[in-house]
Amino acid sequence: CGNGIVNPNETCGEPGLPTCGTGQMCLDCTCRQLGDCQDGGGTPNLFDVLEMIDILLQRKTATAHQMILCDVNCDTNVNLFDVLKTIDVVLQRIQPPLVCPN
Repeated sequence: CGNGIVNPNETCGEPGLPTCGTGQMCLDCTCRQLGDCQDGGGTPNLFDVLEMIDILLQRKTATAHQMILCDVNCDTNVNLFDVLKTIDVVLQRIQPPLVCPN
């Protein structure tokens, strides 16, 4: 954050970075959750799923933040598995926050 480079592995709470809750990451000094594909803050919702589908179908070009936030399984690619996992969050089959596997 302090160096201006978006890094999903930055640890929030480091000197100069905000302290974020569990399952959140620092993007441009703002706490965000995986699945928040519209980068609006909060937990994933239907509009985040629709945004993810538009990116997947290449109807929209993802921003640097969206490439991180929409990639909910953290495999560096926004794909159908990310959409399905986010739908599970929206339908409350999976409880947020989503976290990257170690």
